[in-house]
Formats: sequence, C-alpha cells, structure tokens
Amino acid sequence: MVDIIIPTYGQEEHTVKCFKSILANTKPDYRLIWIDNGSKAESRAKAMADFLPHKNRLPVWCSANLGFVKGVNLGLKISTKIMDVGAEYVVIANNDIVVSPSWLERMLATFQAYPRIGALGPVTSNQHASPQWWQEAYKEIGTIAPPENFGTLTSESKSAFLQHRYSGQKLDVKMLCFFCTVFRREVFDKLGFLDERLGVGLGDDNDFSMRMTKAGYELAVALDAYVDHNHRTTFKAVYTHDEIKEIQKQNKDILIEKHGKII
Repeated sequence: MVDIIIPTYGQEEHTVKCFKSILANTKPDYRLIWIDNGSKAESRAKAMADFLPHKNRLPVWCSANLGFVKGVNLGLKISTKIMDVGAEYVVIANNDIVVSPSWLERMLATFQAYPRIGALGPVTSNQHASPQWWQEAYKEIGTIAPPENFGTLTSESKSAFLQHRYSGQKLDVKMLCFFCTVFRREVFDKLGFLDERLGVGLGDDNDFSMRMTKAGYELAVALDAYVDHNHRTTFKAVYTHDEIKEIQKQNKDILIEKHGKII
C-alpha cells in the first residue's frame, strides 16, 4: 500500500487533471488522501467526480487554508498515526501535477534496488535550476541526454522514452523538490513531519532534505520516472510576487538558523 497525500486550495481544474492521471496511471495499491484547505464548495464539487472513482480514498475537509506544510502534516498524521493499515511508502504531491504511465512502479523498483534511499523524486519538464529538470538531470550523470524536443512530447511519450533509455537508473541528489516525492514511511516515523515554522511553505523541502541527509538517508531522482508539473500554481494564485519573495526571505532565515546553510 502507498499513501498519496495531495493538499489543495481551489485550482480545481488542476486537481481534476491530477486525480484523473493518478487513476489512469497508478497500478500498485494506493490510498488517495485529499486534504482540501478550505476551498469553496463548488471547487470541491468539481473535483469530487474524479476523486470518487479511486477505490481507496479519504477526503479531509479543512475549514480554512492551512497552507502546504500543515496540510501535508495533517495527511501524514492520518497516514502514519491514525489509519489501521499503514502504508510502506508515502507520496507528497502538489495538485498541479500530471503523472505518466508507470511513474510509481518505477520509483518503487528503485527503492527496492537501493535500500539506503529514503526519498525519490521523478524527472519533470518544468523545474528549472533543479536536478529534477530533465535537461539538468541527464547532464549530471554524463549520459546521453534526451533529444532537444523532449519537452514538447506528450507525457506518455516522455515516459516511454525514459523507460527505454534509463530503466532503473538514478541520480543521487542533496535535495528534492516536493511537487511529487515518494518516501519510505519509516522516514517520518524517525524524523517526524515537516517543520510548521515554515508557515504556508517554500523551503520546507530544503529543510526536510537536509534533515534526511543528516539522519543518513540518501535522496535520488528516478531517471526513468516522469511527472508533469505546473510550478507554484496555487502560490501564484493566492500570493503576489512580492509576498512570495517575503515568505522566501523569512523561511531562508529559519533554514540558516537551523542548518547554517541552504541547499
């Protein structure tokens, strides 16, 4: 069993695409935990039709917007503390992703091949300045990069190409972006949840990545797994550019206080 935790706040057009893609492209047993952070009733209703077909599902309605960090933590508490049947793996994901065929199977296979890995992320086309951006990922390992038109292919074509060329390969990294990250459940049992001092989010993935590394876990990108991501869709809808910059500044200070650096 894998628990997939997705916090949302409005943006139902993205949530619908996300839920549809998970249903179509996820074969292992999974439970979809939908944490809705106080969206309007009509927003929830529009996404509900594509949530109900998931066999194992749990909707959680919050009366206010908890933000990404507290929303994720609520899902983690339900997954690791409340449910009778615990999942061996936990996925933290944004609602503005679209997963591709075999995305989860390939990452689970990588976990099984490398027992020291605590968290894995997929490759994406929209995560610039990150080792998960496809142009950076394959440059790092010094292998033949995908063709220049890779970013214009459909998700299905990207997935098939990566499986054919990079099956079972990984890229070790120091930090993962939590737009779609798979964790061993034991990580949260040992380290606890995301740091709620980081407020609505931004920097939470940096912080937890460093906590995992200090605890001896390895982090990696599964080079044969692909997920589309629309970067910061909800943040941009809720906060202005200046507000996002201020949140980043505040959280940067917290990270430096905790770790002495930022990765």
